[in-house]
Amino acid sequence: MRVERCIITPTYRGHFQYIPKYLQSFRMYVEERDFPVYFIVNREDVRPFEKIARDYNDLNLNVLCFEDILEHFSVRITPGVLLDKYGKFSFQSLKKWYAQLYIDPEQSLLLDSESMWARPTRMNALFDEYFAAPFLAYSDINRRQRAGFLFLTVVKNNNYLLKTRNHKWFLEHFCWFYDTAILKDLCAEHGDPLEIVDELYRSPTPDWSLFETLFYHEYIYKNNGRYGYKVIDADEALREALGEERAAAYLDRFYRLFKGEAGILEYAASVVTDSDAEAVARLFADSRFRLLRCEFPSGNYAAQKRFVELVNPNIFAVSQGHVYGLNKGAANRVLEAIPDVDLGALRDHAAAFAEPVRGAARWLKEGLLASWHGTGAVYKGARHEWEAWREDRSYDDADRRRPGGPS
Repeated sequence: MRVERCIITPTYRGHFQYIPKYLQSFRMYVEERDFPVYFIVNREDVRPFEKIARDYNDLNLNVLCFEDILEHFSVRITPGVLLDKYGKFSFQSLKKWYAQLYIDPEQSLLLDSESMWARPTRMNALFDEYFAAPFLAYSDINRRQRAGFLFLTVVKNNNYLLKTRNHKWFLEHFCWFYDTAILKDLCAEHGDPLEIVDELYRSPTPDWSLFETLFYHEYIYKNNGRYGYKVIDADEALREALGEERAAAYLDRFYRLFKGEAGILEYAASVVTDSDAEAVARLFADSRFRLLRCEFPSGNYAAQKRFVELVNPNIFAVSQGHVYGLNKGAANRVLEAIPDVDLGALRDHAAAFAEPVRGAARWLKEGLLASWHGTGAVYKGARHEWEAWREDRSYDDADRRRPGGPS
């Protein structure tokens, strides 16, 4: 029987550290324990993932092997080769789109593995609200003071594939709900996921990055006469919420923090100050942005805390690096005492310091493997490390360009 609704979460070994909190928060806050969640992993990661998931056998968790999904669609190429050939983000797009088409729900919510639930939630109510009046949100590149290379490249790639000349960035929120019928329309017009990615690969573009949800939203925008989505202009919405002067101050902080490599509302929790937190929160509430990305405060803890309280998100999307929900603890006491501290910057410095230590630990581990199991085990272990590192780069490279780093 076809699944009506589900959550789809592609993941990999490098992000398994986020899965316990993802599942703990689901168990704590989601009313429908039987709401189906599908995790997509490579074959070699199925057993390690199932070892984590077995502590949550009261939930409706489904683990699918990406190689099996590819085989179902007659794609005879391994995930490693796809990653090598098409690059970071196009590989993720293949994984997410093929999973969506394979599971074939009527509707789905795409969540990254770093996500976590924030408060009591009825998933069906979230779906009902979104699909009763579905929406897109964009910001206009032509109004930007500054736009990053990856940002511009992805928009140009979408224009190439869709044969449009848009200057719009369609990732201003994290309500990544999919209507599978629309995705099938997209594929009927532009080819299956591999054909889309391969067309971009054969194009003259110097970078083959494709962001699947941005592409999906831009496809809807191009064909909105068929689909009737509400379209939110984030630039105009921000000016209406704040007025010209405060909107300009907000954007100045945004460009200083993110160098134009993000949506203007995408990291609002890191940008807001005491003077605008309530107004931006009302914008989110009025727009029905029920999923929020939230990083460690960038010296704006009091404003961020107020903003999060007012937005009251159901889910922290693509972000477990914050001090709310299940994460509330000692860091909050530090921030109450020193609210201007930039925890995001401190985390980045700590990560940079720790990287050589992790490298030495890996080297020592491989040496011990050689002593106990011979070079064959070393080769296998090194291969796993390499695959995890490559996919880690594929998920995190864009975030490394942004203050706050990967979530």
